[in-house]
Amino acid sequence: MPLAEPFTRIEESIHRRSAGQWALKTLSPIASGYVADVFRAEIEARNQSPQTVIIKLRRETGEINAQFCSYEREWFFYRHLRSRIGPITPKTYLQGETPAEDDGLLLLEDVHDLVAPTEAPSSRRTMTDQLARTNSRSPFGGYVHAGVQPEGHQAGSRDQFKSGIDVAAALHSSNINHEDIPYHFSDNLAQLGPLSDQECAAMEVLDASEQRARFIALVEAQSKGTVSDEQEPSGIIHCDLRPDNLIAAAEWVILDWGDYCYGPVAFDLAYLFATARTPPSMIKPLLQRYAEERQDVQPKEKLSPEYLLARCKHYWPLVARTPLLFLAESGAPPTHDYWESVLNHTFYLWDAL
Repeated sequence: MPLAEPFTRIEESIHRRSAGQWALKTLSPIASGYVADVFRAEIEARNQSPQTVIIKLRRETGEINAQFCSYEREWFFYRHLRSRIGPITPKTYLQGETPAEDDGLLLLEDVHDLVAPTEAPSSRRTMTDQLARTNSRSPFGGYVHAGVQPEGHQAGSRDQFKSGIDVAAALHSSNINHEDIPYHFSDNLAQLGPLSDQECAAMEVLDASEQRARFIALVEAQSKGTVSDEQEPSGIIHCDLRPDNLIAAAEWVILDWGDYCYGPVAFDLAYLFATARTPPSMIKPLLQRYAEERQDVQPKEKLSPEYLLARCKHYWPLVARTPLLFLAESGAPPTHDYWESVLNHTFYLWDAL
């Protein structure tokens, strides 16, 4: 789409939503993802200096977006839940009254000011770093923001994995109840549906192992419904808590809220360990750290590393559906190698632990 077209639409929406107080000055495309078209923009408020913001516009196409109502979820999050969660998320400046109004316009804080406020603007790391990955030597296994790390967090150190667990604990401790969220884990499972032929074909990349057939059978079985422990710790879960949705700042910022729901926290932990390609030897110490951060949970035996590990093992076959969905997408996305490695690491963790 020519840039002039979204510029005019966004310009009109911002003018209307701000009652003429804000004006759009520049607009640069960042990405066209599964959920939204994303832009960096410069806006000027009356009697104030220009500032950069991130703008998201709903995409009407994309199977994953349609399957999970992802943009509607993100709109609801920024409208009703953002101020109530523990971790930092981008501030909301403007959004439509409904997900459909003004093309689902979301005008968000550009978090580059949080990441490296002392650096020159050209070198700051922002949301666009979701498109700029580091190499295989990165502490999160080769697919994270190439951003400036918080002080004391050296690349390749265990502090990176600890930070991910701390963010998960802060999110899961948020004072948000089952009734506050219209999206629940059972809904996600229902929307996931059975394995497609393309996903079945994608599982051919799994490393050969005696347990390979059993794992594939569990992936298929969990796609039809998973058994939850009624007493397992639950809360708001991100459902896409992977390293490239965490950005390093003075504190960690969580991005992309198109998949969250109310559900078992162990799913987020299993997902983070798989997508960060966490070494098996670190899993139990990280679960112990998580338990120490979650003093709000009762009964305490549901926070033991042994219990949480058992729940992670239960959910890893379900976690495998995310890389399978991306690998099954038509074409060869630039992230194909990453998702293939995540699929294999998910199987590896399940098999090793």
